[in-house]
Amino acid sequence: MKRIVKYLATSSSHPGTATLKNTATSLFFLCVLFTTSPLNAGTHPPGDDGLLVGSGRLHAFVEAESHYVYNPHRASLDAAADIRETKGPMLAIRPGLNYKALSSIVEIQLQSLADLRYYTADYLAGNNNFFGNDTRLGLLLNKDSTLPLRISAGYLRSDVPANQTISRSLLNRTLSLGLDGEWKPGGGAFTVRFKAPASKISYDAEENANHEKLNNLRVQPSLRVAWKFFPKTAFTLDLFSDLTQYEEGSYSKDIDFFGGSLGLTGAITSRISAVIRAGFSTPILASDLASSASGFVGLFELGYKLSNALSVSLATGREMRATPLFNYHKDIFGSLAASLNIGSQVNINLNFEARTLTFGTPTTSETTGFAGRNDLAVKPNLIISYFANNWLTISLHNRYEYRDTGDFTISMLSGEATGSYNYYDTFLRISARY
Repeated sequence: MKRIVKYLATSSSHPGTATLKNTATSLFFLCVLFTTSPLNAGTHPPGDDGLLVGSGRLHAFVEAESHYVYNPHRASLDAAADIRETKGPMLAIRPGLNYKALSSIVEIQLQSLADLRYYTADYLAGNNNFFGNDTRLGLLLNKDSTLPLRISAGYLRSDVPANQTISRSLLNRTLSLGLDGEWKPGGGAFTVRFKAPASKISYDAEENANHEKLNNLRVQPSLRVAWKFFPKTAFTLDLFSDLTQYEEGSYSKDIDFFGGSLGLTGAITSRISAVIRAGFSTPILASDLASSASGFVGLFELGYKLSNALSVSLATGREMRATPLFNYHKDIFGSLAASLNIGSQVNINLNFEARTLTFGTPTTSETTGFAGRNDLAVKPNLIISYFANNWLTISLHNRYEYRDTGDFTISMLSGEATGSYNYYDTFLRISARY
């Protein structure tokens, strides 16, 4: 049976005593994992490995992490003292399990992961320890037919900002359900795909902050009709909707978006691929917002394979989404991604995203000093991986985020969710499989 051990150690730009302490902690975690970590088959299909449970295989695993994080709770740049208090090491352990069962009729996939974190420095009272969970269940029905159906359900508890309004970490819980099907008559040149995902997001209440008024229910049914005129190239017609409903007493209005787009996707040559979509989106049920929230939506993405070792892609587009407090926001984004293989053992991945967000008019009188909110978000990400052999990988991760939220005040959040910030996370990961 295979065993997977993952370990993340700190890589800090501040050498000295703290670095030596983090290195010692890293070595301790690595030794513990090599001697105590349970079995994990990851995404391996059922076979002779794992524990036989019914007709499927169960694989348990554990991950340990040691980070150096700057401003983990995304405190405002104006709160310099708070930022100093929140930078430092973060330790985490993630035990979990994977289960996969196959039959001629149904395929079952289950993944559950506990996220136990400890921030060594934190100005948020009672939030030094964090317990999160990510559980997902999927059922694939009629997988060998012309109409396979996938039913999914999930639960996520996290402290990562769950919307584009809040600029700090808030504890939130997401319940999700989904139905996904694709009809492929006559060999698959013509396909019809429909999706109906729904999610309920709830925020944990905190003293002197009405975060529960951000709770919302979101349903996003969509339909795609595609016709392949070449084996890897297709025309697409997309119809989509986004229905968002808030709890009673919320600071935002219920809003909907309906729209459609025409597109082209697939390989143009053996080296060039593209995704092109252009369409229009507008609120229909929330007709009082239609004039300001309507507009063009689209995506242009171009991929180029320079060689077997180097590939790059560029993307730009425009989106419109519902958001608490401001009803909606319009996003214009651009991204760059590159992947470079050096020999067979070294891989470098670069991702860079820049996004501008233009928000609607706030619906609450408790939003003061507002003269139009326009955010700028920049997120570069660099990963360098070394594949020592087929069971050992060493990778260096660097993640940075800058957000400029402009000048405004939200009294219902006591100013804690406003202001520009910098966020940075760097860590070294050692992943061993045996």
